[in-house]
Amino acid sequence: SLCDFRKAIEFYLKAEEIFEEIGQKHYLKIVYKNIVDVYEKMNNPEKAEEYKRKAEEI
Repeated sequence: SLCDFRKAIEFYLKAEEIFEEIGQKHYLKIVYKNIVDVYEKMNNPEKAEEYKRKAEEI
């Protein structure tokens, strides 16, 4: 459901903060790819593309 997708994004954004803080780029890339998957399932291509670019920059 949409509520579950929003919760997933919320948790992934928390994970993003943690992995950025401790410098775990490998895990950060995984988080970004997971965020892309969720935004694609939510039919939000703009946000999905934003996180694809973030993953590619790592």
